[in-house]
Amino acid sequence: MNTSLTKGQIQFIKELQQKEGRKEHGLFVVEGEKLVNELAGSGHEIQQLYYTNDFEGTSFNLNAGAQKITTKELERISSLSTPNKVLALVKIPKQETLPGAETKIIYCCQLQDPGNAGTILRIADWYGIQKVVFSINSVDVFSPKVVQASMGAVFRINCLYDNEKNELLDKLRKEKYTVIAADMKGEKLDSFVFPEKTVLVMGSESHGINSEIKQHVDAFITIQRVGKAESLNVGVACGIICQKMIFN
Repeated sequence: MNTSLTKGQIQFIKELQQKEGRKEHGLFVVEGEKLVNELAGSGHEIQQLYYTNDFEGTSFNLNAGAQKITTKELERISSLSTPNKVLALVKIPKQETLPGAETKIIYCCQLQDPGNAGTILRIADWYGIQKVVFSINSVDVFSPKVVQASMGAVFRINCLYDNEKNELLDKLRKEKYTVIAADMKGEKLDSFVFPEKTVLVMGSESHGINSEIKQHVDAFITIQRVGKAESLNVGVACGIICQKMIFN
């Protein structure tokens, strides 16, 4: 039986689609049948589920329960151009500590494009890299666009945020991690040997790696160019480097 959404519910879900709302309530939104079914087995805490009659997979262990709604109502609360059967409200996990047992970590310097952030999370997931750190002013990984672009990787990757003093990066260096940054003027990737404990720094799409982060970098690497393209997309570059870093 369908139950109508209240104005308060609609407003609350809309708030969670903004960074300030997610920060205030500690929840983020996951949309679509594929992502929600992946979410169900991820260990994340689902607080509430809104689903239409054609969604299959409502036997989740929910704290607050599930509510069947109409397709029209789903359209009202969805951030997608084509809403897909289900929307979940999920608790934002607590930020884990660094370092742990991992030997390879990706560090994103002021990465602001949601699509690129999602792609890097997928790359980390593909190569078994368990933690991705984002510097201050980077995109919120729990924004709807990043969640969608990550294709579920955000549920499996531990995402952390550094502060203005880059204390997480400092801590990793003190724990004998070598900080390697992608740069147009670095050493050639093909001949570079990655240390066992490596932090790979990828810069923002428009500004690269800022001067504050560069002060912490131990070595710079570059992907050799054969053609005339001016640059590579940061997600593409990250994937190429990770292939070499993991299979050194």
